[in-house]
Amino acid sequence: AKDARGDAIIAAYLVPEKGHEITSHQLRDYLREKLPEYMVPSAFVLLDAFPLTPNGKIDRKALPDPAQHRLDLQREYVAPKTPTEEILAQIFAEILKIPKVGSNDHFFELGGHSLLATQLTSRIRDALGVDIPLKILFENPVVHDLGRAIDQLKLKQEGMEEPPIVPIDRSGELPLSFAQQRLWFLHQLDPNDASYNIPAAFRVRGPLNVQRLQQVFDRIAQRHETLRTVFKTVDGKPHVEILPQSPVKIEHIVLPDDQKDAAAIESIIIEEARKPFDLEKGPLTRVKVLQLADDHFVIVLNMHHIISDGWSMGILMNEVAALYRAFSANQPDPLPPLRIQYVDFAAWQRQWLSGRVLEEQLNYWKRVLGNGSPPLQLPTDKPRPVTPTSNGAHLQLKIDKATAEAVNAFCQQHNVTPFMAFLAAFMVLLHKYSGQEDISVGTPIANRNRSEIENIIGFFVNTLVMRADLSGDPTFADFLRQIRETALGAYAHQDLPFEKLVDAIQTERDVRHTPLFQVMFMMQNLPRGSQDVSDITIEELKVENGLSQFELTLGLTEVDDGLNASLEYNTDLFEEETMRRLADHFVRVVQSVLSEPQQPLSRISLIAPEDEQKITREWNATQRELPRMAIHHLIEVQAEDQPEKVAVVSGDVQMTYGELNDKANRIAAYLQQKGLGKGDRVGLSLRRSPDLIAALLGILKSGAAYVPLDANYPQERLSFMIEDADIAFLITEKALKEAIPTKDIPTLILDETENLPDSTAYVAPEFNGDEPAYIIYTSGSTGLPKGVVVSHRSVVNHNLAIAEIFELQDCDRVLQFATVNFDAAGEEIYPTLQNGATLVLRGNEVLISGQQLLELTETYGITIWDLPTAYWHQVLAEIKQLKTQIPNTLRLLILGGDKLSAERYKEWLQVGGKRVRTLNTYGPTEGTIDSIVFECPNTIPEVERLGEIPIGRPIANTRAYVLDKNLKPVPIGIPGELFLGGACVAQGYWKRPELTSERFLPDPFSDEPNARMYRTGDLVRWRADGNIEYIGRTDHQVKIRGFRVELEEIEHAILEFPEVKDAAVIVRQKQADTKQLVAYLVFKEGAEGDTSALRKKLQAQLPEYMVPAVFVKMEALPYLPSGKIDRRALPEPSETTTERKTEYVAPRNEKERILAEIWQQVLGIKQI
Repeated sequence: AKDARGDAIIAAYLVPEKGHEITSHQLRDYLREKLPEYMVPSAFVLLDAFPLTPNGKIDRKALPDPAQHRLDLQREYVAPKTPTEEILAQIFAEILKIPKVGSNDHFFELGGHSLLATQLTSRIRDALGVDIPLKILFENPVVHDLGRAIDQLKLKQEGMEEPPIVPIDRSGELPLSFAQQRLWFLHQLDPNDASYNIPAAFRVRGPLNVQRLQQVFDRIAQRHETLRTVFKTVDGKPHVEILPQSPVKIEHIVLPDDQKDAAAIESIIIEEARKPFDLEKGPLTRVKVLQLADDHFVIVLNMHHIISDGWSMGILMNEVAALYRAFSANQPDPLPPLRIQYVDFAAWQRQWLSGRVLEEQLNYWKRVLGNGSPPLQLPTDKPRPVTPTSNGAHLQLKIDKATAEAVNAFCQQHNVTPFMAFLAAFMVLLHKYSGQEDISVGTPIANRNRSEIENIIGFFVNTLVMRADLSGDPTFADFLRQIRETALGAYAHQDLPFEKLVDAIQTERDVRHTPLFQVMFMMQNLPRGSQDVSDITIEELKVENGLSQFELTLGLTEVDDGLNASLEYNTDLFEEETMRRLADHFVRVVQSVLSEPQQPLSRISLIAPEDEQKITREWNATQRELPRMAIHHLIEVQAEDQPEKVAVVSGDVQMTYGELNDKANRIAAYLQQKGLGKGDRVGLSLRRSPDLIAALLGILKSGAAYVPLDANYPQERLSFMIEDADIAFLITEKALKEAIPTKDIPTLILDETENLPDSTAYVAPEFNGDEPAYIIYTSGSTGLPKGVVVSHRSVVNHNLAIAEIFELQDCDRVLQFATVNFDAAGEEIYPTLQNGATLVLRGNEVLISGQQLLELTETYGITIWDLPTAYWHQVLAEIKQLKTQIPNTLRLLILGGDKLSAERYKEWLQVGGKRVRTLNTYGPTEGTIDSIVFECPNTIPEVERLGEIPIGRPIANTRAYVLDKNLKPVPIGIPGELFLGGACVAQGYWKRPELTSERFLPDPFSDEPNARMYRTGDLVRWRADGNIEYIGRTDHQVKIRGFRVELEEIEHAILEFPEVKDAAVIVRQKQADTKQLVAYLVFKEGAEGDTSALRKKLQAQLPEYMVPAVFVKMEALPYLPSGKIDRRALPEPSETTTERKTEYVAPRNEKERILAEIWQQVLGIKQI
């Protein structure tokens, strides 16, 4: 005959005598005594009768295929119980060409022979890294036995052969296992925590005898000491006490008619599942029998994890079935006696896991995990609580049979187990969701790798940490090989209790995250409880206990029609809709890698075509008609229609629209007479005044572009900007003239010049909108600032869209807060003036206090604030502290430049902000001021439902894309980089073509010819409602007090200091609303390390907001294996490591002491 591989085999067909049962094992043993090995049939097939030819001979052609009808295939399938068994079953199946191999399957009975045995040992060497003699295979041909033999052989080779587990003396103090000790400790922290309960529920059809069921539980409790165990606390330490009698008493409840519906029963189950246990008093097993009718019951079972685990629940239900069946037939206990109990294992574990064995295990895990992966930052729907909660829910899903079978075939091809394949796919999914490349996932392992503990109820399960490196964009096949090696290494060192691992790995503890991992993955091969018992039928019910131990747990269970998947998630972090998307994305990853395992991880797409259409087209349907005009044209219309209307207010000075337009025309005419116009750049350095607004408009009217120059900037920076921008002319004032290094540039001193041309001398040039309006310099990563060129068209589009969003009216009075050195000033100035409203200028202080802002608003009747978020935080703090009112005139608050805290916004609503319309805005200079806007809700419940406050949706003629590294759209909820397209996109960087081509890319989603999109470097995600949520940066750019800062520019400046050898700059959150720059310095050997000199140098080179607040000296900076600075490992600055700017002098009087205390609170520094 032929086997499944097509190889010739000997097959034996037999007709047994009636009343006799024959097993292939008996036949094979009998024939081995009579025949050489090569003559022993590989397959035995039992027949009721032989097929005969017409002449009465056996019709050999009609004999059934032995591959489908062999006797050994009739054995009941038992899933592999350990990782080694799982790998062996996979190898057996591949070599023998059998679809499914279980724990109890026999190599030779399945068709194996001596030639295949040699192939098997070779495959075992490749898969498990161990050479096994053929003798071991012949002595242990069953998967279960061979797996155990291999595990023992590996331990012996490492000099860690396990001693036997033997019963210990019960008269002395009884030990807890390491896992029990940890659970006891966690219970002391929160005795009401029910997250370590193991609930189960079963529907029973038939005449259940509750009294007999009680006898069953009494017998099981006598059989298993764990069910009689309690944990006493003596002198603050746990002590095991084994009670002589069973404490498990069944609570029999006959339900009234109004509590028999599914909802009422579910409520009882949930209540029981969430009820805590008393470890001191017990019992730690509770059983309820809910009676709905004489033949209809629900059994509710609940055990504490400290005495049980998932495997134990299967043992318990199997023993319940066996004993109930026996007692119903008046038969004795059929269960074989247990050789040892759980406390014997606990004593063995503590004895064996010590000394060299413990050291070897710890060394392996320390080498693999190092300091641990960074906490997994999955994007959440709700703000992460300061202290992790265990509130949870479950989502059930199905992976169809075709996919499950394809995975099994795939695993055979790639020499991995389904666990490894699904874990790798799950890791890829987490990588896609978080953007992180160093990810650790926890996975439970039954830890039942010794025959004597297989049938004991107890807490044996251990947790392994699987750490993955997804850097370098490997192919899935390569990544799968990495996961395979990781898993095999973890299996070989599975005996180290997770509790010991947590103590050994010195991770940076964060109370918001569980240690070492936050996400769990499991494939369950637990022994199943019996379904039919005597005259009753038992059906397991799904139990929703409303709890989740981890942020996310994905569990897979193999069933006949595919795989059942359960997604357990923390409801204080995630919404059900998000988890449904995640489940769909997991299936998409699996299907994608099955079809193309050689694809790089970056090419694995999670997005469905209909979702791509929605996020690239429907949510970007912002097209509006955009007239071809210049910024000032609509302002000129206002001057013509209402010349006497006040346009600008500054203190006691007012300027009407007519006066403003006239002054702007005269300045434009002056510039034109100097030969300036389109293609030229005019530097502008004026303090805040009506003349500043006129000068801006005058430059624009002339056709030139303006370049703001902040007189407070260091001379070095100003010189670079003037030279780089090829500034042809400068407009300034007397007080600032000396601060600007003008060299030989022609200059207009505006407050000294009275002979400006008449406005009639102005000749309006033609504008098509593509002319540059301004160049604004922003921080640059190369160490030098870069100029962003923005056209009239982009600003006009912004102004029209924003005026509509702001609902600007001519009665509005808008605060002009920002300096014109930042584009945010344009949002305050141009939409206000083009709509006939009044612009109210604040004074020229660097920053005004919250009290001053409130007074200014009251005095001038200001209706609109457009503020940096960081500054608004300070204003809010002052409003709360002073217990003052938000001015009645204020109707609109616009925030931007930093992430808006939902907590702070709720405080704003509480102090009266409910009546003020609030907008959260987003936009880089390259995206023309604000390109995305969100209207914040005005009630606290609505804010809480939002979780994080989004930045919103794109404004008119603006498109927003969230893309991956391959510039492909990412699905809703998954982080990606934000790209901006449409009219908002700036022209590029001045004289930086390479940088421009790097950041301004062709827009593949636009139907417009030559359309471009800007790469923002911001990490965001789409929300299900079509709004965009800001997450962070993809690079080292940060925001300090609303100012955009490239950390690399600061590092570059520091490294120019001759004494500095190495440097890193990061942002530290000093307090809830306060960020500060911290510089870490390594000085050259022999250098004085004078940070005061370094500070002076930086102050002469960088703006004040870019000079680090704190300098920390270090011997060396921490580096990652990749050669990058490990910024996570940089220490928190302390007053001992921080270099003070001045020598400390204690406060000398009461006033100084009070001031010092205030500064301590504000700055978070102890010594002031």
